[in-house]
Amino acid sequence: MYRRNTNATLSPTEFASLRRMANGSASAIPSAHRNLLISMRLVCFDGLAGLVLTELGRQRLECRDLKAWGGGFTSPPGPPVR
Repeated sequence: MYRRNTNATLSPTEFASLRRMANGSASAIPSAHRNLLISMRLVCFDGLAGLVLTELGRQRLECRDLKAWGGGFTSPPGPPVR
C-alpha cells in the first residue's frame, strides 16, 4: 500500500474522493484513492458503518472549504452591505 504524509496535498481527484466519502458514496471511490485515504488516516474502517471519515478527514474538508471562500467564511458571503 502506498503511504503519503498525513499533511500532504491531495490532488483534485483525490480530494473529490474524500468529499464523496463524506457524502456517503464510498462505493464510487476508486480503490487506489480509498487505499491512499486510509493510509493518510483521513478515512478508517468502522465495523458497523464501513468506511467513514475520521476527524482529520473532516478537518481537511473544512480547511479546504475555508480556503475556497478566502479563509474567513464557512459559506459564501452575502450581498454587500450599503
